[in-house]
Amino acid sequence: MASTPETLRLDTAPTAAILPLRTRVLRPHFPADQLAHFEGDDLPHTHHFAAWAGDEVVAVLSLFLIPMPDTTQDAWQLRGMAVAPEVQSQGVGTRLLEHALIRQALVDPTITLVWCNARERAVPFYERHGFTIVSPIFEIEGVGPHYRMARAMPALLA
Repeated sequence: MASTPETLRLDTAPTAAILPLRTRVLRPHFPADQLAHFEGDDLPHTHHFAAWAGDEVVAVLSLFLIPMPDTTQDAWQLRGMAVAPEVQSQGVGTRLLEHALIRQALVDPTITLVWCNARERAVPFYERHGFTIVSPIFEIEGVGPHYRMARAMPALLA
């Protein structure tokens, strides 16, 4: 891949653009004709983001407007974050996460919480970005062990 993290284009993306990478990285066991489409992907208040290296999508994430379990507070649920294996550990996921959270904080500054169900192996990544574990470990059937993690949305100056 010729592009480096510095030459990435970060932006919102249509659902169709994020599904192939989400499936390849997070659901490799799916049949070739089945994509990792999540309930709520096509709702108007769901926002998908992607990092492109040229014409290729190399990282994706989605933010769903869903309260964290056991709360009623409006929050963004981060789901389906995936970085292509060939660019992992190069800062691509960090740049996309920061971009998406800042964009969402600008869109609706009244929503002050973001949370996710993090795969056990992804916990250190999220901790580096201010998330803390807020649940015991739990199993998502067919996917593996997860922790619920949460953090405040970026505070932006008015």
